[in-house]
Amino acid sequence: LYELGAVGATVVCGLNGSGLLSLSTRNEKTYRIRVYNTKGTLLKERVEESNGVYPLCSDVSDDSKVFAVSYLDTTDISPISRVVLFYIDAEESENHTDSMFAAVEKTDEIIPVIGYMEKGVLAAVSDANVYGIGSDGTELWNYPLDNTIDQAALNMKKYLVLALGDSVANKDGREKGTVCWLDSNGKEKASFAAGDSVTYLHSAEKGVVIGNDRRYTGVSHSGNENWTYTATGDLSDLLP
Repeated sequence: LYELGAVGATVVCGLNGSGLLSLSTRNEKTYRIRVYNTKGTLLKERVEESNGVYPLCSDVSDDSKVFAVSYLDTTDISPISRVVLFYIDAEESENHTDSMFAAVEKTDEIIPVIGYMEKGVLAAVSDANVYGIGSDGTELWNYPLDNTIDQAALNMKKYLVLALGDSVANKDGREKGTVCWLDSNGKEKASFAAGDSVTYLHSAEKGVVIGNDRRYTGVSHSGNENWTYTATGDLSDLLP
């Protein structure tokens, strides 16, 4: 469809249901977050040059009106995470400074993964909770985490799939290797015991591929095992 030449290293990119691309790049100490349409035309750009403030992830809403960025601010004693929402359209941005119209802030948490789900809900995965953020920037729900997260998959808008690691200190966590499905309302709909550390996770239309080193398991979105496969060598991806 098109080809982009970006200056600097690609940090992360996200593609919405209509084909809009959010692309984050880093060049020395400057971060640039750009939104492109389906023809590769630049619609929006943010340049971040503040010392100690890092954009970790970005995504575009499926109605193509908003893009969200997760920032980590390390300039204070405790780290602060902010999920900030910006309008893409210039007309909607007129009455808002820097196009920003809403933000959710969490102290002493890191939010490395965000992504839009069904009904315009933005899922934000931190090291302590999973949050659901509405289209107006309000926090709709949170899902507390008693385990670390080894993998998170948001390929499918219907579910956020999490692979749990070790229990968090002083918490009674779940079995390591548990994979769970959260819907856009923050409700756990299914779970699967992978039995070991999950090293690979991919969510697709009909199910999830879970990797434990070289052993891969296909699991339906209802948590039922469909197949297993043991690779004879290292794989970078196994896509159904």
